[in-house]
This record gives sequence, C-alpha cells and structure tokens, in this order.
Amino acid sequence: MGASTMVLIVVFPINLALNILLVHYTSLGILGAPLAVSFTYWLCFAFLGLFTTFSTTHRSNGTWGGYRLQEVLHLQSCYEFLKLALPGILMVGTEWLVNCKELSILVTHWFPEQGCLRDCGVGCRAPRGSSPRCSVRNYDH
Repeated sequence: MGASTMVLIVVFPINLALNILLVHYTSLGILGAPLAVSFTYWLCFAFLGLFTTFSTTHRSNGTWGGYRLQEVLHLQSCYEFLKLALPGILMVGTEWLVNCKELSILVTHWFPEQGCLRDCGVGCRAPRGSSPRCSVRNYDH
C-alpha cells in the first residue's frame, strides 16, 4: 500500500467528521463544507510531507535528500524549474481566458438576440479536456 493511500485512509474519517461538524453543528451551514475540504487538503499535504521526511524507504533509495538551499537558489535549477513550469502556467492562463463564463454571460445578456455568442462560447470550451494532455505530451518529446 502506497503512502498516499495510507494518508487517505487516515484523513478520510477526519474529513467526514469535519464536514458533518461544520455543516450541521455550526452557524456556517453549507459554507462549512469547503472549509472542511480545505483543511483536509492541508492535512494531506502535512501527512505526506511527514511521511516523506521520516520514511526509511525514501532514505535508503535516495529519492529524498532533503532541502538544500544552494540548489534551490542556483540559477541553473531555477531555469530548469521555469522551463517545466511556464508551459503549465500558459495553459492554465489561456484556459481561464477562454472559459471566462462571467464575461460570456454578461455579453449574452447585453445581446440576447445573438445566438452566435452562445454557440461560440460552447465551441471554445470543447477542446478543454485535451489541452492538459497535449501540452504535457508535447513537452516530453
């Protein structure tokens, strides 16, 4: 069983209890659910970090050497990181730009007789599912 599976087994009951507690027994109501999920995400991050730090498997395989400040601030490693990060940043930014639903709703409200605006909005969202796959695949080759 992997580390992520073990962390999820531990965190799932906490998430369930937090959702019930924050939604039903506080004045937050339905707003307690996203708060519980946010707390659960941070808990997963913390548990996986602790697991990685104290795992003997990672130490014996040499997959986790710890944080080295000189490597983090080295220009060559920053360049490698940016080379990997920039295509993802551009992909997410363009998806946000294309899928700006609020803007398309406003425009269709201003011009209700223009069916083209509605159809164009649907057409722009069609390739959204394949864009992350294409950008990652194209970067590998």
